[in-house]
Amino acid sequence: MQVFLGVDGGGTKTLWVVANAAGKVFGSGALSPSNLQVVGEGRLRRLLAEIVHQAENATGCHPGAWQGVCLGLAGVGRPGDRELVEEMLREHGLTRFEVVNDAQAALAGALGGQPGAVVIAGTGSIAYGANAAGVTARAGGWGYLLGDEGSGYAIGRAAISRSLQALDGRELSTALAAAITAHFGLIELTEIINRVYGGTLDRSEIASLVPLVDKSAADGDRVAGEILAEAGGELALLAKAVLDRLFMPKGTVAAAGGVLLGCRRVREALISRLGDLSPGAPVVLPRYWPVVGAVILAARQAGATIGEEALSTLQGRLEATSSAAFKIERR
Repeated sequence: MQVFLGVDGGGTKTLWVVANAAGKVFGSGALSPSNLQVVGEGRLRRLLAEIVHQAENATGCHPGAWQGVCLGLAGVGRPGDRELVEEMLREHGLTRFEVVNDAQAALAGALGGQPGAVVIAGTGSIAYGANAAGVTARAGGWGYLLGDEGSGYAIGRAAISRSLQALDGRELSTALAAAITAHFGLIELTEIINRVYGGTLDRSEIASLVPLVDKSAADGDRVAGEILAEAGGELALLAKAVLDRLFMPKGTVAAAGGVLLGCRRVREALISRLGDLSPGAPVVLPRYWPVVGAVILAARQAGATIGEEALSTLQGRLEATSSAAFKIERR
C-alpha cells in the first residue's frame, strides 16, 4: 500500500497526516508543540513515538513499509539537531524519511511544490525559497533576541515599548497603553515591566497583542498603524533577500503564518513594500497547508508526484475532518 507521512511541527502545535498519491487520507491528527529547542529531546522523542503509533494504527502497516516520510520541524536548523531526530525515527523502524525545517514544508504547501518563496510570520518570522534548479535560500529566523522582524512577538514588543515611550512623552499618545493594561489585567501599564523581566510574560503572550494592535489601528490609532506598517515592511525585506539570492526578482511569494493570514494591514504593507523592492513579484495566499507540503516532499522521496487534483482532494478532506487546530484564518 502506498503511504506517505507528512508532519508539520512548530512551537504551537504539531500536525500529521498519512495519505497516498491519490489524495486519500488514512489518518491525521493534532498534537503538542515539537520545536526541539523549546520542548527538549525527551518531549520530542515521546511526541514522535505517538505520531508513529497513531499513523501505524491508521494505515495498518509497519512504518518501515511506508514509501516516504517528511517531518517539517522548527528548531532543527543545525545538522546535529536533524541527526538527533533521525535517530529517533530509526528507533521506530523507519527507513525512508527526511527531516527538514518547517519553512521548507510551508513553502512546498504554499506553492504546491513549485519554485518561489514563502514568508512566514507567526510568533517568529522567516523567509524561505527555492528556485527551479533546486537551489534554496533563507532569510531571518534568528529568534526573538537577534531577529524575528515583523513577527507577532516583534509587533507585541513594539506595542509595549511605544506605549511606555508615550508615558515618557517621547511618543505620540496612543490608545495601546490602556488596551495593553486591560489585556493583561494590570492596574497601570508600568506593571508590565516586572512581568516581562520576571519571565512571567512569555513570547507567545506578547505576540497575542497583535489583534489588539490591529483593532487599535482600525480605530485610527496612528502608533498602532505605524507598528503594523513597519512589520509588513520588514517582512518584505526578508522576501526580497531570498528572491535576490535565488535570482528570482519576479518570483511568487506566499504570505503565511498567523500574522500575515490574520492581519490584513500587515499583509498589505508587505505587498506594498515588496512592490517597491521587487516590482512584478506577486504575493499570494498559501494554496495548501504546510502539513500537505510535507506530504508533497514525502512523495518526492519515492519518486512520486501528487497531482493538483489529488492535492486539492487531500486539502479538502483535511478541512472537512480536522479539528480547530487545523483551521487557517484567511481575512
